[in-house]
Amino acid sequence: EAIRPVVEEVHGHAAGLLPAAVAPESVDVRVALSGGRVLSGTVPGVHGDVLRTVTYSRVNARHRIVAWARFLALTAARPERAFEAVTVGRSAYGAGRPMM
Repeated sequence: EAIRPVVEEVHGHAAGLLPAAVAPESVDVRVALSGGRVLSGTVPGVHGDVLRTVTYSRVNARHRIVAWARFLALTAARPERAFEAVTVGRSAYGAGRPMM
C-alpha cells in the first residue's frame, strides 16, 4: 500500500502519453552502416510512433541511453515515420516523465 500512489502516478503519466487504442508492437530494424556493417534487431515497446519505456525505478542515464539507441535505430530504419521516445519513471518526488 505504501508504494501504490507512486505506481498509480507512474501508470497515469505513461497512459496519458499514448494514442488511444494503439497496441504496442515490436519493430524489426535493419540498417546498412558504413564499412559494410549492418545494424539489425528488434525494438520493443513501440505504440504507433511513440517509443515508450516505463519503469518504477528513478530514470537515470542508462534508461535515457537505451531509449536514445532504440530511437536512433527506429529513425534510421524507418525515416518516413516521425518517432518520438518517452521514458517514464519515478522522480525524487513521485512520478516524472523525462522526455527525449
